[in-house]
Amino acid sequence: MSASGVIRGPFLGYSVPNWESFPRVLAYPVSMKKKELTPEQLSSVPCPTCGVAAGESCVLNTGALRSGPHVERKFSAIEAVKRNQAPQS
Repeated sequence: MSASGVIRGPFLGYSVPNWESFPRVLAYPVSMKKKELTPEQLSSVPCPTCGVAAGESCVLNTGALRSGPHVERKFSAIEAVKRNQAPQS
């Protein structure tokens, strides 16, 4: 940093593609697409975002019903389906 408080260096204006910044680190399984799940499968898990129980529709923070489930609920449903499909040993 210079005396004026401005950061100078060769790194300004340099961008790195996302796959190089975060190589192979994903928080969620991507092998199963979200749209492959049925509405019954999506609602079979509780929603971690709005807190509704399994079998109920997601709600907005105003209390009104959402048009679709939260993204976190979709990922939870994918994980649950994958666990149920895993071979038992």
